[in-house]
Amino acid sequence: MVSLYACYLPEWVNFLTVNCEDWYHNAGVICFACLSTWFLTLIGGGLGWVIIVMACCATYYRTSIRRVRRNIHDDLNREFAKSRLDTDVESLEWLNSFTVKFWPIYQPVLATTITNVVDQVLEGATPGFLDSLRLSTFTLGTKPPRVEFVKTYPKTEDDIIEMDWKFSFTPNDTADLTSRQLRNKVNP
Repeated sequence: MVSLYACYLPEWVNFLTVNCEDWYHNAGVICFACLSTWFLTLIGGGLGWVIIVMACCATYYRTSIRRVRRNIHDDLNREFAKSRLDTDVESLEWLNSFTVKFWPIYQPVLATTITNVVDQVLEGATPGFLDSLRLSTFTLGTKPPRVEFVKTYPKTEDDIIEMDWKFSFTPNDTADLTSRQLRNKVNP
């Protein structure tokens, strides 16, 4: 059985450590400013030394506040990104543009590989009343498949990744083909 003390101690210790550390630094800067200006006036320093001490303390305070604001901004962005993962989908236009450029190179190799594999399967599965059964040509068309979006579900177990992928494949679509691509088009 876990005690109440053990459950809440790490959370409170973390809270106190973070908040008291910031408070302690700010209080230290104030004490340093007061003591150093007192000491400078004690030894006969003028208003110029007080202004220098104030400038140093103001610079430290400004950088400290910038760091705190930056950390808060990063934490808020991280939390908003987590909430967006639940509702938004990611478009993969970078992958689609790569596939469009790579498809003319990869499609003939893929078609040849599929033809060779299917020929081997057909050769072993040819019925007795046929002399041979072959696949001579195969193509997937001149347009590559597209990934429309990917949706990731972040609220799963640590060793499970759950995603929804939406694909589309219209190899005969000629709407955005150039005249040269239309002449070289191969129907699947």
